[in-house]
Amino acid sequence: MRDFRGFRGTAATFFFMNVMSDKKRVILVSPYPFTQTGRGMDVLTSVFAGEGWDTTHLLFPKVLYSVKKTKKFPTNVKERTSRRAVFPYIDSLMFWFPKFLFKLYVRYAQSKARNINWKDYDFVVLESGKPLFLLDLIPSQVKLIYRQSDSVRLVLGKGKWYVELEDRACRRAHRIITVKDYYLSTLPEDTVEKAVTIRNGFSIPEGFSGENPYPADTLNAVYVGLTPLDSQTIEALCLSRKDVDFHIFGNCMKPWEVRKLRKHENFRFYGFRSRDEYLPYLANADAAIFPFKRTRAMRHVGFTTKYLNFMYFRLPIVSYLTGDKEEFTRYPIWLPENSEAFCRDFNEAMEAGSISYDVDFDFFSQEGRKREYETFISGLNNI
Repeated sequence: MRDFRGFRGTAATFFFMNVMSDKKRVILVSPYPFTQTGRGMDVLTSVFAGEGWDTTHLLFPKVLYSVKKTKKFPTNVKERTSRRAVFPYIDSLMFWFPKFLFKLYVRYAQSKARNINWKDYDFVVLESGKPLFLLDLIPSQVKLIYRQSDSVRLVLGKGKWYVELEDRACRRAHRIITVKDYYLSTLPEDTVEKAVTIRNGFSIPEGFSGENPYPADTLNAVYVGLTPLDSQTIEALCLSRKDVDFHIFGNCMKPWEVRKLRKHENFRFYGFRSRDEYLPYLANADAAIFPFKRTRAMRHVGFTTKYLNFMYFRLPIVSYLTGDKEEFTRYPIWLPENSEAFCRDFNEAMEAGSISYDVDFDFFSQEGRKREYETFISGLNNI
């Protein structure tokens, strides 16, 4: 009798390879690591993997101050990191670059991702900002999705060639995802028909009940996020309310600002932490603070879903205004104009206590965001 074992092995390998070849491949590029949060890129990445795509997440660029992942978790997403760039692109310092200098820097940035074979993928998703530097490395046969977390033109930079790079990405992209309808007006006119708005959400695990991390009989205010904060306002809060501890999570302050503020015994800075680490602090806090730096970019941010985590836990919120005030009027949020008013409003917020917000938390939940991304991904079959 003939021995078919070798044939069976070959056939099984052939079948397996064909099945695997039918699996669509996508690489998502973000300046932040893949984590279990409500960030749009995190949700989109996890949905691609959940829908059976061969999914890779690339952290790019990697610079000295890049956010570091603090906690590992089970995932079928392949995680890759570009090589460290010694010289980061800082638009506030480099916006004046003439075209040849900007292109020179882009080539330098691209050299840090030469370990990626872009032809291995069917789709590439670029998040707004520095990932745009990789645009010209993507082969024409690979389909591009541009996820505009923030508009370069309005928020991320004012360098002429940086803005022009975003416009080119929009024209090159097969699909564009924006996070608010307002950003649609900033896209090149001939690209709007390719765009869809998918709002960001918040990420609270179902049935979450975190153990109280605060000492008994203490008062605590908290901030979680990556948006830069105004250290002078935080110092004013620390001085005016020495009976309250102020807890700051996220890469949102310069090292020298943190060092200066640490002289106040009621200032606590944690840097970037995983969702599981910071949620108990939100759930058991007395108030939320958003003492943002009031920059040109912040005038266009408006109401973002980063507020939703705090609203879910019914925390009173004191925040500097970011964008159109009408976006905030439906919510009972204190909106001071300077540090003195911030301290005064903070006192009122602490007295007010727990607040019930009129928010459709189901729509903004991670499951709600996943449903929208599942619909978006199913439509990619028609490209």
